[in-house]
Amino acid sequence: MESEREVIRCLRLALTDAVKDIIQQITSVMSSRRNFETNLNKHSVPERLCESIPKEWNYIPKETKRKESSKGFTRLAAQAVSIVISKLPTVIACLPPPIKYFFFLSERKMSENFVDLKKASLLVWNLIVIICRIFEDGNTVELLTGASLDRWSKEKLSLICVCLKGIMGEQTSSPNQMTQKVIQSIEQQKPNWIKCQLLKARKLSTEWAFMTIEKSTALEEGDIALELTEQKINMMVLDICHKPGGSEYLRQIYHIMRLNEEYLKEQLFSMNGSEEKPLPIRPLKTTLRSVEDQPSAFNPFHVYKAFSENMLDQSAITKWNWNWSNLLPNYLGLDKMTFSVLLRNR
Repeated sequence: MESEREVIRCLRLALTDAVKDIIQQITSVMSSRRNFETNLNKHSVPERLCESIPKEWNYIPKETKRKESSKGFTRLAAQAVSIVISKLPTVIACLPPPIKYFFFLSERKMSENFVDLKKASLLVWNLIVIICRIFEDGNTVELLTGASLDRWSKEKLSLICVCLKGIMGEQTSSPNQMTQKVIQSIEQQKPNWIKCQLLKARKLSTEWAFMTIEKSTALEEGDIALELTEQKINMMVLDICHKPGGSEYLRQIYHIMRLNEEYLKEQLFSMNGSEEKPLPIRPLKTTLRSVEDQPSAFNPFHVYKAFSENMLDQSAITKWNWNWSNLLPNYLGLDKMTFSVLLRNR
């Protein structure tokens, strides 16, 4: 029981953190609107003075602006609701895959009675619920955004919550006329936009779940495919032989395996159930001769690499076998930078 509560708490924290930017943006919109309302109420011009103002000035009294501002709340609420709906797909896309998969499985086990909830996706519905709960609790908004809200802002946020719940199909006992106006205002500007955004959010919430299922299935099939049988190995060898230089390539593989047989056995033993720490990786031997038996041949690439690693070790440069009589005609096709470094340190 305690573990279930802990899971729910972690999910709530993750979803709250995901919608923090939405809360911040809507709070900023509300604050700017509130400042506009406050500026309208600061000063009032006497009626006699208003009457004496020439009509050519096109002066609009504060009272008229105040009436227009009350009508403008519908536009403000529509803007706030549009912010929430437009951000939902992005929020869901940025959620960790385990959270999306959790809600996908929970939705599959839900009763058929929750038709409206399933239509919008359980994850989308929970995000809207969390946003509404934050807006309804002014203290939480102030804690998340650091902004101080007055009574006017809290009332407007509550109305926005009612609009969001109406969009998600949560019917109230007395339908709010403001909600209908807000939804109608959005639909007039962008027909079917709300529906398209919710469908996009739902698709993003379930798409990754299907990808997870397909990926797990593919991994299982991949494990089966990786089981090499003798027949598959023979087919791979024949395929290599039929390619240009294939026989020589197989001969090199065979020699490398023979040279490093003991080392490969140690690595395989450490991988098959050994609880000890893995053995340190060392470079494989790729030549039949030992380093001592091989004649020291001039290798400009090795020289350049060694010089770049030991820029200040000038004494080491004099020990190299600088065969410039062979270098100049044979290595004119080198990269300009490599060749210039060789010439500069000759």
